Amino acid sequence: MARARIVGNPLLGALLAYWEKKRGDRAMPRRRDIDPLDMPAQLLPHVQLIEIGAQGRLRLRLVGTAVVDAVGKDATGRFLDEAFGEDDRRFLDELYGAALRTKRPASGSRWWRKAKGPDLGTEWLATPLSDNGSDANMILAATSFHFARARTLAAADRTSPPIEVL
Repeated sequence: MARARIVGNPLLGALLAYWEKKRGDRAMPRRRDIDPLDMPAQLLPHVQLIEIGAQGRLRLRLVGTAVVDAVGKDATGRFLDEAFGEDDRRFLDELYGAALRTKRPASGSRWWRKAKGPDLGTEWLATPLSDNGSDANMILAATSFHFARARTLAAADRTSPPIEVL
């Protein structure tokens, strides 16, 4: 079910196809296999590159312009625990952690509350990368957004389904 949902999303489906092409017959592609000039153009503004820092802290090495515009801040260069509040960080830790542990793409969705402007419905895909071909040590992710019409969402509408590994 998760794979069909991801493939049906033009942005996330493009990332999954790109990751699978770069992976070939290996468990994961290497970071050096990833080339922005190779990616579908519509994907680039939605991409994030996350690296594992000291003590396993996750650092946002690159955050695409569509993500910056939608969220309202640029977290490039910051660690997750510095850039996001507890609920958002917990979701991202689970998503990225699932991709790193399983060495498989992981997907998730969640409502993102903003201090100003409309709430965001988000759908995420996190794909693991490896420098040595066996240990996941970086993530290439993309986010797809849809904006809520109402400022206040019912609690049931804000509930995030569990993270799914593809």
